[in-house]
Amino acid sequence: MRRPRPPDGSRSGAGAAKPARKAGRPERLAQTIAGTSRHQRHQLALASRQREFLAEAETAPALRAGEIVLALPTPDWLHHTLTITGPAAVLAGFRAAARGPGVLPCRGEDRLQEDWLHRLLEPPPGLRGISVEGARILSERLRERVEIRAQAALDDRRAMACPLDLHALVPMPEALLRLGPGDSRVIAWLWTHWGTTWPLRHVTEESLSGPEILTLPSGHAGIRIRFWSADWTPWRALACIRTGWPDITLNLAINYRGT
Repeated sequence: MRRPRPPDGSRSGAGAAKPARKAGRPERLAQTIAGTSRHQRHQLALASRQREFLAEAETAPALRAGEIVLALPTPDWLHHTLTITGPAAVLAGFRAAARGPGVLPCRGEDRLQEDWLHRLLEPPPGLRGISVEGARILSERLRERVEIRAQAALDDRRAMACPLDLHALVPMPEALLRLGPGDSRVIAWLWTHWGTTWPLRHVTEESLSGPEILTLPSGHAGIRIRFWSADWTPWRALACIRTGWPDITLNLAINYRGT
């Protein structure tokens, strides 16, 4: 007599088939090496990351059902002119808050270290020329070098601060930054919160002309920011800015032919 199957149609018992691996990134070897604690650390890190994303999901808007992330592999850059006016003191505070390096500080060192360890341990034990522990130490040192160089590059960019850094105004959560810029969850977050999936390019700031200043109320000031945005206007980021800075006025113009 056959035993009844579970309601989901899967098999139970010792002969149960393993669940199919999701398409995409290959299976990792590092967390399956016998005789190491890598597997336990991997499980703990996975559980911690899952808790972080669950906490973020409670406060951050998610993609609507059926919504498509509009992220093209080769973006078409659109030129924008943003005129910002408001009380002089409020505008000064906004300008200070909006400045940043102009880059998204995604790192992804965790994934890089795992990939390097996987590559080092790909050859059979008799051919690889390095032990499991040696591969682990080498991959960790490579990761440390990447972290140092990435921080140095970020410090250099701060010397040429961007006057409209979307990450400074609508920052990406740290848990997502650790995944790296190519992760699908990072791209989905950018589309959901910025309305574009790339940081702004060639951002410049200029003062308003004399006649324009004369039209402003007493005690008000204004600036004009020009930038290029990938594929789409960063309309979701601008909506967040309007909510967070209700005393300033944003007037946006798009030049589809460029400057």
